[in-house]
Amino acid sequence: MNLPEIYNYMDYKCDNYGDHSMQVTIPTKKGEVTFWYSYRTIIGFSFPNHRAVFLKNYWGPTTGKHMGALCDKSNRIEQEEFDRTMEEQLKEIQFDQPFFIED
Repeated sequence: MNLPEIYNYMDYKCDNYGDHSMQVTIPTKKGEVTFWYSYRTIIGFSFPNHRAVFLKNYWGPTTGKHMGALCDKSNRIEQEEFDRTMEEQLKEIQFDQPFFIED
């Protein structure tokens, strides 16, 4: 059984911050899907056969540091395009979102 892999993508000197910068990689029938989080917000994703996509920083310096560890500013897109691209990619791989929980 292939389960999602979850780990911290930042190199914090203190373990207290480890859950603020998480990467979740989920195996699917069509390949791996990866989501990068800053706190509880998805700031980037990658799908099989699609480049990694990152959101522009609408929050502040800490999320900016998280994004800077993953990509440069030229690789970031607006919220509307980010949401649309994620939805298209989820449909393309027929991902039924078993690991997402609504608040």
